[in-house]
Amino acid sequence: MHYCLCLLLLLLPFNVFAQEVDDVAESKDPIMIIYPNDNENYLNTDNMPGCNDAKLVSEVKEVVSQYLSKVPEVSIFENRKRNLVMKNINTYKEIAVSEFNKSDNYQVADELIMTKINQNMTDNNFRICVGTGKKPVYLLIYPEDFSYRVKIINFIPPKANGNDFSILYTPEVKHYEPLDDKEWQN
Repeated sequence: MHYCLCLLLLLLPFNVFAQEVDDVAESKDPIMIIYPNDNENYLNTDNMPGCNDAKLVSEVKEVVSQYLSKVPEVSIFENRKRNLVMKNINTYKEIAVSEFNKSDNYQVADELIMTKINQNMTDNNFRICVGTGKKPVYLLIYPEDFSYRVKIINFIPPKANGNDFSILYTPEVKHYEPLDDKEWQN
């Protein structure tokens, strides 16, 4: 007898739950499903650094300098090559992403396409900067979290999984003047 009573008590909550589900299913109220519009840009690119931003250029120079200091010098030729690299990463000019030709640099084109696909981004989310020199260094800049990823391309050969030589650029925080008490009361 106790066994049957326990079994009945166990089945009671499931029966009540099934009744609630049936009530929701019989509801005639329409359910609104919202799909994102593909034309909208959800990433904030307002603070994206320009190609000749002083902080960006100094961070790129610092990372390149650290990398070169870890690689041992082999010859005078290598030393001269390092000096030329450091000289040619001081200034950049911007190339519009829509005007970038993949035959200019296949590494940049690969990184651009892979990032677009993997991060679900559009051309508006990127900035391409090219340095001076015969073998120019490219910077591919795009938003990542609350900062910007700056991939340094054409400096070292890419690995099998792509270019992983990059920095995370954090823009300066905007400072606002404190409000007076009178402004709060209005």
